[in-house]
Amino acid sequence: MKRCLLDCTLRDGGYLNNWNFGHENIIKIFNALVEARTSFIEVGFLDDKYPVSMDHTINPNTQAYNEMFKGVDKKGCRVVGMIDYGHCDIKNIEKRDREKTFIDFIRVIFKKDKMEGALEFVSKLQELGYHVFAQMVSITSYNQRDLKKFVALANKYHPFAVSIVDTYGLLDKDELRYYYDFLDRKLDDDIRMGFHAHNNFQLAYSNALRFMKHIDRRNVLVDGTIMGMGKSAGNAPVELLMYSLNSLYNTDYDIGPVLQVMDDVIIPFQKTLKWGYQLDFFVCGKNRVHPSYVAFFRKNGYNIRKIDKICSTIDEKKALLYDEEYAKSLLDK
Repeated sequence: MKRCLLDCTLRDGGYLNNWNFGHENIIKIFNALVEARTSFIEVGFLDDKYPVSMDHTINPNTQAYNEMFKGVDKKGCRVVGMIDYGHCDIKNIEKRDREKTFIDFIRVIFKKDKMEGALEFVSKLQELGYHVFAQMVSITSYNQRDLKKFVALANKYHPFAVSIVDTYGLLDKDELRYYYDFLDRKLDDDIRMGFHAHNNFQLAYSNALRFMKHIDRRNVLVDGTIMGMGKSAGNAPVELLMYSLNSLYNTDYDIGPVLQVMDDVIIPFQKTLKWGYQLDFFVCGKNRVHPSYVAFFRKNGYNIRKIDKICSTIDEKKALLYDEEYAKSLLDK
C-alpha cells in the first residue's frame, strides 16, 4: 500500500498573508516541492469572489493558475486546487486538458450540513475530467449517523479520495483511530483516504504519523505545510513528514530543496506572521470551540482566564459554527 504526502503551503499558509505570497515566491515554493518529489502540491483556492492575481494563491478560475504557472514543469507531481463548496461556480472550472490545464486535482471542502450538495458538486467536477477529493471539514462534529450518510454518498459518487479534516486540532489517537477504522471498513476499497491536521494540541505531526501507520489495504495521503505554515495553530510540518516517511517507509523525498525555500521564503514570512501552537488556539481546542470565539472575546478586552471560562459554557450546537450574535449574548451585561 502507498503512503503519499500532499503539501498545502500555498493554500493553507495563505490564511496568514491573505494569500499574497508574491509571484516569485509562489514559483520558488512550487519548484522546491517539485524538486523534493512531493506527490501532490496544492497551489491555492478557487474562489470566484476574488479577482485574478498572479501574486495571490486565491483566484476565481482554473485559467488563472494556467497563467500563473506558465512554463513551469510539474515533473510528474500532481497539482491540486481547493474549492470551499459554494464559493466557486462550476462555470469557472474549465474542462481538464492534460496538455493545457495546470490543475489536475480539486479538493472540495464542506461542513456536514452541506455534504449532499458538495458530493453532487464533486460529481460535476469529475465530469469535467478532474480527480476530486471530498474533504470532511470538522470531522469531530460527525456522529455515527452522519458518517453513515457520508459513506453512502461517497460510494455513490466515488471521489478519488476522502479526507478527514481535523479543523480545530481536536483529535486524540483513539478518536483518530475510530474515524479511520469506520471509513476504512465502509468506503469502497479503491477510494483513497487522506488526513489534514491542525496543531492546537501539538498533535498534528504525531497524528499524521499514526494515520500513516494504520494503513492496511488502502492508499493514504497526509497533508503538511512547509514549517507548519497554516491557519490558526498551523499544520504538520511537511519537512518532518518527509524525514519520517524516508526513515520509516523507505520513501525518497529530497528534503534539501524544502529546507532551502524555508530559509529563503518561509522564515522571512515568519518574522511578521504568527502561526503554530499558541495560547488562544489551545483554549479553543480545550473547549472545542471555533477560534473566532476566542478572538471575539479578546477584541472585547477579556483576559484568557475569563475567555476560557466563557468558552466552557458555549452551547455544543454553536461551538464549531461561529455565531457572532450568539457570542455577543455571552458578553457581560
